[in-house]
Amino acid sequence: LTTMGNYLMSRKQNFSIVAHGGLINCLALQSRLTTRDVDWLIPQCDDLQDIEWKAALFATCAAHDLPVKFFKDHAMVNIQENLLETIVEEALNCRRLVFEHGGLHIYAAPFSFMLAAKIDRTGRGKEQSRPYDLEDAVAYLFEFLKQRHSA
Repeated sequence: LTTMGNYLMSRKQNFSIVAHGGLINCLALQSRLTTRDVDWLIPQCDDLQDIEWKAALFATCAAHDLPVKFFKDHAMVNIQENLLETIVEEALNCRRLVFEHGGLHIYAAPFSFMLAAKIDRTGRGKEQSRPYDLEDAVAYLFEFLKQRHSA
């Protein structure tokens, strides 16, 4: 992520993205030590910004010998575009910054969304679920309830 932030800064670009899943478990909740990939959502951007973002992804993957699919830009199958925009907007408004370096600013997705995503995947059966999904769901539920209680 530091490499990506440096790359974006060198290109005079700033991106605020919304992460969910393992990255949040590792950086914000510290409920896991590693993640197998980085799941993110990005606000709508124009063609030039899209090119800059993809170049940053490829440069980061090349620098660290990661497969390009390490950075995944999808969340749940069949989720409506307007709902994704709402999730991104809510995350950026809540300002739960989990990483910042150079031109990269990563915010946590709403815990309600992350919980729903885990439940969705767990409900698809053993072929698609992961061994850590239940523990992740519990961590997201705990954070969601903690936020609701403090509001």
